[in-house]
Amino acid sequence: MSFPLPSVRVKKDMRTSLFALLLSVFIFSSARAQTNSVPTYKMDGMASLMTNYVDYGLSHTTQDPALHAAFWFNWGPQFRMGLWGSNVSYKDSDSHFLLKVSADLRIQFSENSDLTIKYSDNHYFKPESRDGNVLGLHLNLFTYGIRYEKLSNFLNTRKGATAYAFTKTWDAFQTWKWENVFGYMMMGSDVLTNYFYWETYLGTQPGAIYYQIGSSYNSGASQFDGAADPTLIFKASVSF
Repeated sequence: MSFPLPSVRVKKDMRTSLFALLLSVFIFSSARAQTNSVPTYKMDGMASLMTNYVDYGLSHTTQDPALHAAFWFNWGPQFRMGLWGSNVSYKDSDSHFLLKVSADLRIQFSENSDLTIKYSDNHYFKPESRDGNVLGLHLNLFTYGIRYEKLSNFLNTRKGATAYAFTKTWDAFQTWKWENVFGYMMMGSDVLTNYFYWETYLGTQPGAIYYQIGSSYNSGASQFDGAADPTLIFKASVSF
């Protein structure tokens, strides 16, 4: 089944508008920042090894292991830009690597509440037909979170999708944390139907490495040809 390609002009106008929005909010929030918010201009990163790369309730490695790496440059206490990469694998596809060029703008309301505006330009190698962008709003209130994300090209359908999610983290077993994401995906494509998903992880950090064990569930698993089957996931992450 083939899908009509979106016009190049529309894609360029969307990216220009999103960049202008992020830049405007950054300038506005920087002007209102506290006088003691001194830019750090430092780099940080993260690397994770996992038995399965699951996002939005879907495996992006056909149930195989994945290695993630991210590098961020902090322009100040509110704004950062960076690169995120991972191996990927899809049935009947030549895509083997995903690179995200990302920007985060964090607006802090109090010690326990903040809003992060997130944008990523996603590039697959190859084919380029999977390329797209994601614009998201993440609101955090104490250990609760609300997410809204707009995807321009979901699973190579050339159609968009909207993700709504609620997150919650509980303290468990003294040094353990139980992290949960409850989400709902609204499809822009007539080929796929909307679905609920749940991702849950139990993790601890005895040293420099953060270990997690988790699983995922997708209410519309039958339409994804095995990519949404329930799975057990092990993760090991380190920040630097």
